[in-house]
Amino acid sequence: MRFKRKVIAMLCMVSVLLSGCSSAKTGGTYTPKNEILSYEAIEAGKTVITVGKFYTFDHIPLELSLEEKFPEVDFVFEECSAGDKQLPYMKILADNGYLPDIFLTNQTIPDNDFLYDLGGESYAGRYNLSSLQAMTVGENLYQIPVSNTTFGIAYNKDLFRQNGWSVPSTLDELYALCDTISASGIRPMVTCMKYYTTVESLLFGLSYNETFASAEKRNTYNSFVKGETSGMDILQPSGKVLKNLYDKGIVTVDDFNSSATTNRQDLYRGKIAMMPCNLDIIALVESEKPDAEIGFIGFPTTEADRRIMQVVPGINISVNKTSMEDKTKKDIINSTIDYISTNEGQDAVFQVISGVSTLTSYQQNITAMSQDVSDCINDGNIFFANYFGSDALLPAVQEFTTGEISFGELTAVIDEAVKNNDSFAGLSEPPIGTADETFTVLETSNYNADVLRDATGAEIALVPNKSFYCGNIAQIFKGDIVLPERFTQKGIDGDARLTTYEITGAKLKELLEYPIIAGNEANILYAVSGLKVTYAPWAEADKNVVSVVLADGTEIDDGKTYTVAAWPKAIDESYVTGIAQTFEDAGKNRDLMAAAIQKAGTISPAKDGRITLEWNTNK
Repeated sequence: MRFKRKVIAMLCMVSVLLSGCSSAKTGGTYTPKNEILSYEAIEAGKTVITVGKFYTFDHIPLELSLEEKFPEVDFVFEECSAGDKQLPYMKILADNGYLPDIFLTNQTIPDNDFLYDLGGESYAGRYNLSSLQAMTVGENLYQIPVSNTTFGIAYNKDLFRQNGWSVPSTLDELYALCDTISASGIRPMVTCMKYYTTVESLLFGLSYNETFASAEKRNTYNSFVKGETSGMDILQPSGKVLKNLYDKGIVTVDDFNSSATTNRQDLYRGKIAMMPCNLDIIALVESEKPDAEIGFIGFPTTEADRRIMQVVPGINISVNKTSMEDKTKKDIINSTIDYISTNEGQDAVFQVISGVSTLTSYQQNITAMSQDVSDCINDGNIFFANYFGSDALLPAVQEFTTGEISFGELTAVIDEAVKNNDSFAGLSEPPIGTADETFTVLETSNYNADVLRDATGAEIALVPNKSFYCGNIAQIFKGDIVLPERFTQKGIDGDARLTTYEITGAKLKELLEYPIIAGNEANILYAVSGLKVTYAPWAEADKNVVSVVLADGTEIDDGKTYTVAAWPKAIDESYVTGIAQTFEDAGKNRDLMAAAIQKAGTISPAKDGRITLEWNTNK
């Protein structure tokens, strides 16, 4: 795959400098016949430490830094954020022995039985005390807050300059600017309303003066978050802001199903002018390198020239309790987090994440990220507010927005949810079916491909395997199957429909070797239905696909056109001859998977040899 040349070259250069570019391990637990732990060769003799990513970021710079510091260790980063409900899926992974050794998440984890208590480790004391207290559950410290993040508004600086628009200094100016931008035919501000954290931060930021500007108001809010009082009064300003945004057309019903990825790309392209988000936008801009210059400001308030930012926990690091029962792993893990908890380690971490370091000794150049972030922090124009909601509340929020229910009815739903909040909700729901054995991620992806093929009648179906965007990273485990949310495909628009594409045999072979997912080249394997593929995960670039034929062994005809089922953005349009059919009523991927499992009752991995992994071809 084309982009792998640079990555493999960098990895080998580091390996040569440290210990020589040794041959890859071709046996044992890292080269199973039905799973790919890593698309990069794992060096023989090294201890493998898995690092889970429960949110997306470009991990390569951090991986290289860690492996340079610990040359005896191979750090393998894994995509883990299946679906939008991290915590229940995290629990499922832990219960089945698949939780990574170390993992990074932007979620606050409640009391549990699968994480190691880091409170007794010396490096924990190097972090800001208030941040540690915010992470403490009872007497346990399951997460070390590597960073805090701020929530504000990203905007397209080029678009502002071209149109002579000024950054708003007051709330009234913001609304007036939105009217001006709308009149020009550009959407002024688009919020991904399908994530409760984004919704809360937007409404809190724009109602700051009425909700958080005094100690009395903050105490009232904290009492509500603890379930001690109703949110009727303290949330009233947020409700008025939401209604105002909807009435002005700044928030639409479609925003409740929009894609944060698509919104960000539209921000880059100038299709929208502003987007509420957190500081992750800085790292994403650095990684994606858009043509446009992107700025980041605080929320305008009712006071002139006073913008405000919400501060929330950013990225937290946790450790699998089971991994710490292995002395070798425990020593490596503690050394790794000890290194991360130094100034040098923070430099490595902040190559790949955004936010404000909570390590007390670390002086970060905040101004380099955003002058507004620096000004807000230095001037005290920040506010702390723990989130209270969940994605399950968003349908009620939408109904209030469109006038289907009153604010009192919405508050009643919110109060009940706050009092009965369960971070692992979904695990106790009735199962959708059972699995008579554990699937690997690859086997789950293949099952997903079968579901798409059955739903469409296509000759072939493709699902990107272990791709954060538009692919499957979920796993099915033996026993009852719950949480169909894990089969959500990220980076796909809310209005995306399952589609069958017309693709020639020649282009089919090309796209299997050169996957382009959501517009970007990707180093992944397509899970398949209707094909048989021999694939070399550790091969040189351009040689991953060793062979590919139809499922019955028939050679693929380069000149013939085949129908291929896939989700939009999972296949790049450059490979497509035409669209055969769009399935308007098929539902979302998680709906199709749940329906297929329910219909089958009991499922098991396909044992048809459709994908053969060739590990001896490596670089």
